[in-house]
Amino acid sequence: MHYTETCDQTKVSLITHVHTTPATGHDSQWTALIQDAFSERNLLPREHIVDAGYTAAELLLRSAQDHQITLVGPPRPQAGWQTKVAGAYSNEQFTVDWERQQVSS
Repeated sequence: MHYTETCDQTKVSLITHVHTTPATGHDSQWTALIQDAFSERNLLPREHIVDAGYTAAELLLRSAQDHQITLVGPPRPQAGWQTKVAGAYSNEQFTVDWERQQVSS
């Protein structure tokens, strides 16, 4: 089950959407469907804050393009074939300067 709630520190938090799915599906499969449901109900947020299971590069782009939503969440740690190839880059090799919006190695 995936539920969405409001998160304004000055107001009461409300559950705005519940999406029930089979346990065998990965969370990222449901991000776009959840956002489509927001759109159908005219409840699109400016930011959709999620955990790492709901993020992927494609979803970051689709959220912005389809619904003008900024999808905010941590990247998946050490995911993908890149971490298994000798000499490939890893997350530890980069420094992120969030204030300047720059990444360096």
